[in-house]
Amino acid sequence: MEVVPPEWRFVFLGTEDTASRVNTSSPVKRYQEWGKLRVGTVEAWARAWGKEDVGIDELHSRLLTNSSFYKIELTGTEHLLVFHSDAMFCANSNRDVNEFLEWDWVGAPW
Repeated sequence: MEVVPPEWRFVFLGTEDTASRVNTSSPVKRYQEWGKLRVGTVEAWARAWGKEDVGIDELHSRLLTNSSFYKIELTGTEHLLVFHSDAMFCANSNRDVNEFLEWDWVGAPW
């Protein structure tokens, strides 16, 4: 969060267990106090769809293709960066992440 433009805000969505663990972090608490980060869970979405037994990959796909998710979880969001645990930003990069906002999709080919 330190290497993206200061106006960016973040939403962390995980399981109830993961969100609970993340919320014990002092830096996370500080980011939440500053309004830079909101931590939430995805289980309520799975329950709402009657799909409590789906895997995280299917749930991820369902969330990103559901208009209600955007209206409820991401109200007012202009751009969305999906950032997984296997990704990283390089603070010493010659490019700023805002340079990619003109693109509809930036990522690994599927």
